Amino acid sequence: MNSTLVSVFGPTYALNGPSGSMHTAVASMKEERLTILFAFGMGSFFFGLSQIFVGWIIMPSFSAVMCTLIVLLGFMKTYFAAHRVMAR
Repeated sequence: MNSTLVSVFGPTYALNGPSGSMHTAVASMKEERLTILFAFGMGSFFFGLSQIFVGWIIMPSFSAVMCTLIVLLGFMKTYFAAHRVMAR
């Protein structure tokens, strides 16, 4: 929700606001960036965790292990991709 609000109202304020609103909008959007990334990361993590839990509840053991490994591989891939992008 925060991401949508920032991406809709930030540019609108920057373009239609009073003189100097471009700098204010950009600074405000930068401040919200960490909150948005944290919320996205936690949502992704808990979604993957729920996939693991559901897998163990409804699948046979072998399939649940495979599902867990796939989700953990996805976590690792996401972590390394985020680390690479943030290093730039």
